[in-house]
Amino acid sequence: MPAGYRLLANKYYIDEIYGFVFVKPLLALSKYVLEWLVDVAVLGGLAWLLAGIASLGGAILQRWQSGNIRSYAAWLALGAAVLLAFVLAPYVFGASGIDLRWAGH
Repeated sequence: MPAGYRLLANKYYIDEIYGFVFVKPLLALSKYVLEWLVDVAVLGGLAWLLAGIASLGGAILQRWQSGNIRSYAAWLALGAAVLLAFVLAPYVFGASGIDLRWAGH
């Protein structure tokens, strides 16, 4: 009875059937479809997009860079004034009835 023994020794070949029906197709799907979709399309596209944004930002900021210290000081003063106005605006306009609470508190 070698055939019956082999059938019982291999546990009715359940592991082999399971591997052929479920595991191999899932591995093939993961290897080819998900590898291309996630690795190439999503991650590669995201890296390309971030590199493009960085290059565009650098090209835009390159126009602002003049090498003139007075220009840099003026931009710094303007930024500080805008930041100060943004911080103090609720206190200044709060007394006149203008409601600046954007979050709805």
